[in-house]
Amino acid sequence: MDYWRVLALFLIIPVTSIDVCSSSSTTQNGEIGEDDSSFQQSTADHRSHAHMYSQSQQTEDNYAGSIDEFCDGVGTGSIRSSAILRLNFAGRFLAYTASYNNYWQNYNIHTFDPLKDPGWNPQGSNDFQLVNCTVTQVCYEDGTCVTKRPVCPEDGDCVQEPEEDFIVGQPIIGSDSTAAGKLVDIDPDKGATQIYGLVLGVDGFFKGDIKPQAFTHKRGDTFACKDPMPDGMRHEPCQSSVFVSTLENVKSVIDLPGQSDFVDQVKSLSCESGFKLYVKLNPYNTIVDPKSPDYSYGRVVGTIYAVASKHPLPFGPYTRMLWSQDVDNNGAGGHVPYYVDDQTKKVVLDFANNVKFDIEDDLDPSSNLPPLGTTILTLQELKRALQVALELELTTIPPYLSALFSIKDGNNREVAALIKSVVIDEMKHMALVSNILNAIGGTPNLKNQAIVPSYPAPLPGGANPGLVVQLARCSLNQIRTVFQGIERPGCEIADSAVIQYIRVNRKHLMKYYCKAKGAFKGPDDTLADVFSEISQRCSETTASPQTIGAIYIHQILCRMVMLEAKEAKENGGTLFTGESKKQITSAQWIGSDDSSPFPVDDLRSAVCAILDIATEGEGSDPCDPFDARGELSHFFKFAEVVHGRRLMETCPYATSGHYSDDFLPCDKDLKCDKTFSFTGRLVYFSQDGVWPTISNPHTERYPPGSLVRKYSDNFNTIYTGLLNCMHEAFTENPEKMKVDCMGMMSSLTVWAKKLVQTPIDPNGDPEIGPNAAPTFEFHDPSDKGTM
Repeated sequence: MDYWRVLALFLIIPVTSIDVCSSSSTTQNGEIGEDDSSFQQSTADHRSHAHMYSQSQQTEDNYAGSIDEFCDGVGTGSIRSSAILRLNFAGRFLAYTASYNNYWQNYNIHTFDPLKDPGWNPQGSNDFQLVNCTVTQVCYEDGTCVTKRPVCPEDGDCVQEPEEDFIVGQPIIGSDSTAAGKLVDIDPDKGATQIYGLVLGVDGFFKGDIKPQAFTHKRGDTFACKDPMPDGMRHEPCQSSVFVSTLENVKSVIDLPGQSDFVDQVKSLSCESGFKLYVKLNPYNTIVDPKSPDYSYGRVVGTIYAVASKHPLPFGPYTRMLWSQDVDNNGAGGHVPYYVDDQTKKVVLDFANNVKFDIEDDLDPSSNLPPLGTTILTLQELKRALQVALELELTTIPPYLSALFSIKDGNNREVAALIKSVVIDEMKHMALVSNILNAIGGTPNLKNQAIVPSYPAPLPGGANPGLVVQLARCSLNQIRTVFQGIERPGCEIADSAVIQYIRVNRKHLMKYYCKAKGAFKGPDDTLADVFSEISQRCSETTASPQTIGAIYIHQILCRMVMLEAKEAKENGGTLFTGESKKQITSAQWIGSDDSSPFPVDDLRSAVCAILDIATEGEGSDPCDPFDARGELSHFFKFAEVVHGRRLMETCPYATSGHYSDDFLPCDKDLKCDKTFSFTGRLVYFSQDGVWPTISNPHTERYPPGSLVRKYSDNFNTIYTGLLNCMHEAFTENPEKMKVDCMGMMSSLTVWAKKLVQTPIDPNGDPEIGPNAAPTFEFHDPSDKGTM
């Protein structure tokens, strides 16, 4: 099992420059997970309830000295009173939560039914323990930090270097025995959780009781939530909590094998008035999959502060707050507490494990990462990019379906047909991405709850940054802002050599290499010439791709072409070694051959699949909206609905006798050889032909036992079954797509139509609303509280 790395707790910013001065990196035995690139930040369950007791009163220990004895034999004045000393530690925690307490109705002892709403761990004891935690770093009065421990030979004296301290590597003690603390909800609405009876200390230094304190804040979705857990493990929501409190009843005994400057400085500071020890815990990444050997365990990073203050605060040294610019506090980082160290002239910000550092514990990506725009050439990165593409396509389908389902039967027929055709295309794109992934020996994953988005949401993979994808009824505003936002074309032609090449040659490539039979030879070049040209242009660094089409080309097509050339040169082989029986083809699809997926078994067919996806979505050329078949891409089809007329090629200075909008797909002017305007026939859309459904619905907001709740639960059950069906079709049994999955899509439509015509108010008018809408949520059959 690979080791997990723990990210730095602190970012220390001097007044004039950035200085990463503190880290909590560690490589502990028995840590969770298989790949530290898939860090998922989560929180220990905040919904438990138990009796309170003090562990320190139950445990016999040898820590007989009081904290006041720290000061014995130490003269005052040897350390400044404003110093803030920090000790960082990391490891695991156990939170064996009683999930009965997840539901407020279970708090009534007169109506409590143990068979109703038991949750995922009804046998939980609410125990909370720190497990296998050790000191990873200490930071001194002058701001310098040490992460190394002296190495002592078995037969000889220890040699201690200046950058070493014997306190580093010491175990964190107090709750790793048979006694444990308890997680306690102080209100039944999961609003605040406290830890009672938790003892914490450092072996050979001190031990004390953590004063019960509710978590000070919770972090929202963070960078680590973008990737699913290894092996499909279930985990708590992508949040991390932060507990800050003081240590009471501290007992000390100094018993280290050598000198510790950190311990000496703590002893000196303890002589100052108002001296206290504070502790911060940041638990996250709780595994709640009973099949996992790490069930109920999670990761924890923490800090112990030594501070002397005339006016001590309950939250340690932090006296100020850096407020997030995200008013909803949904972005990574959130609000950040900090303090100013006047002596070292540094600002210390506590990001609570929300900032991602590289493998060398460096925050600056330019120091240890490849140059911006460089394609990382590994098969694993290609597989990861394809999985992200699969999730990207999945994220776009619910917004389109929400709009389609909201259109009243017999109304807005042309717009409904357009949206339906886009949904079918997106389904085909998912099949093509899965075909490529299977062809290179990967495995598509649609069975993981973590990949199902909760709307409103950004697009996966950093696509179209700034766009917030929402579920809403069909409207011109939804089509303009969300649908066109999803499919918008890349306008920076000059910034990417490979995209420029594909835009210029796309019709040529599609005609001679993707539709032709036999030798695949164009008028002037061979297939090898094309791949060589693409590879050469892909080697040039470029700005980070942002549109969906650019991501497909830079992160997938370029990697495929370059890795295939590398494999052929070094081993005489090919990337495409997957099983052909896993390919989805027109035989498992409903529709014409042009709208069906095709098998991928070599580089040519894989490149054609990427060109097909990019061209159908945003279009490969903002100056020419038509593809090789004369069809408009999704972006331009939506533009016709918004402008109310068909798009047609026009002479630059010609006039049709009436006003028409010029077609300007990009924010800035592009020099195009052709001119297009919305001068064709009318494209009719009426808002009266749409049901008044709510936006961004969630099942939990529908009243339990209500008709809309029943319809929503049934819809999500089928939707989850459809994802599982497609997962099986993409990974092992393609025949399920036509035999089973297509039928489930029809059932999904039936329940969606029921939802959009049902007012949330049982006495409401469906023509006035507000009506319910499908939520597209993953239905967990073990969570009986939703049914």
